[in-house]
Amino acid sequence: MYFEHDWTADGPHITRKQRADRQKKMANIFTSYVDTLYNRSLKRLGQLIEKPKSTNTSFYVFNSLNWTRTDYSDYAYVGPTSIRVIDKTNGKEVPFQRIIKKDKPYMRILAANVPSLGYKVFEIQPKSSASPFPVRITVTDSTSGLFHVGWFALYYRTNTLCGRWLGSIGGAIPKRTGEMKTAIGIDVGGTNIKGIILTADGEILKQHFVPTNDDGEGKWRETVQDVVRYLKKSHNEPIELIGLSCPGFADETNSCISYMPGRLSGVEHFQWEACFGTKTYVINDAHAALIAEATFGEIRGYKNAILLTLGTGVGGGLLINGELYQGLSQMAGHFGHLSITPHDDELSLLGMPGSLEYALGNYSIRRRSSGRFSSTYELVQGYKEYDPFASWLWLDSIRKLGLTIASFANVLSPEIIVLAGGITKADTALFTPLNGFLDVYEFRPKNKQTLIKQAKFSDLAGAVGAAAFAFGKLKKVNC
Repeated sequence: MYFEHDWTADGPHITRKQRADRQKKMANIFTSYVDTLYNRSLKRLGQLIEKPKSTNTSFYVFNSLNWTRTDYSDYAYVGPTSIRVIDKTNGKEVPFQRIIKKDKPYMRILAANVPSLGYKVFEIQPKSSASPFPVRITVTDSTSGLFHVGWFALYYRTNTLCGRWLGSIGGAIPKRTGEMKTAIGIDVGGTNIKGIILTADGEILKQHFVPTNDDGEGKWRETVQDVVRYLKKSHNEPIELIGLSCPGFADETNSCISYMPGRLSGVEHFQWEACFGTKTYVINDAHAALIAEATFGEIRGYKNAILLTLGTGVGGGLLINGELYQGLSQMAGHFGHLSITPHDDELSLLGMPGSLEYALGNYSIRRRSSGRFSSTYELVQGYKEYDPFASWLWLDSIRKLGLTIASFANVLSPEIIVLAGGITKADTALFTPLNGFLDVYEFRPKNKQTLIKQAKFSDLAGAVGAAAFAFGKLKKVNC
């Protein structure tokens, strides 16, 4: 309510502040009402759960989400330290640690595989031999960074991610980075969800593709979770790291997609790490393609590069001094929204007239060809068969791409520009005329010209790049 609309202009009788204050008051009333219902429901659920027959202290962890969840849970605890915590579902001992939050003692346990809209009961049992708690951690709102405990580093976040407070401890990372040999890479596309297991050396050990089926209700997220489960089960060793690429803008910590209108319902602000129960980094799909090429592909060894993805739309990524440049709001690299013919009244998704995406993207081919072609593939076939209209339309599109690349060379002067995406399958029908236009438009002092190459990775670029990005982020965290 007021979170989105407190900008409303002043009226003749009610000021902006009065309107915002009233909206905040109403929001607080709603919040209090919902919290009261929630707390009463938790209390009532506790009364309905069958109590263990022993006299030991027991408590339950409730999962209100619509998927199975593995996460930390804190239980206020004052008592002996020579204890163990048992998951009553399977009778197994679970990891726990004693912490202090805001001067109050808590027991933090790992609640694994709590069912959707369900619960698990845990029991605190005495231990015959003294076994002290792990090292205590005092958590305060002003603390941030890493806490090293044994072979793990616990990372703590003070800021709100995607508008939600995640708690004091974000997760556990193995400190032995050298042993983190594999990661799962997930690429969420409009058509398919692609999953791989990738080694730190770039070898793909396993692939698994399933249809996305974006139904507008967000059920595709369960499909992503199924892909992750399948990949984990298919590997002989535990996998503790996931990278996920997806259309949209990632948040500043790469924990979720913060902005993606119109597609993939439910993706905005969705916390994948909590869903998977595994350390997860999220990245824009075009940025992931750049990382794939920079780590294992054609951009490897270069410090300054541009990747252009040419497909349904046009996107890309920018490498500066060997690092992915994500920019303000993580939106750097939306090269398709450059205006190259501003007199054109066709607006891009970002509101730019005459964009490169409209001039070249597969989504606009039917309109650009007045209905003669339904795909870029059909257009290229017409060009190869010397159809006059197809030849004019295709070469006009490639000319605009050449102008864009020449402009990149003038402004950024990259060492290499790599072209990726389905349209690059046109091969010589694309690269031969493109190089001809660059001979005309590119400024080449002392005969130096920008290297143009086709990407190494095609359909797996997003998944490979997501896993490689996760490896890189983890390495930085552990430094």
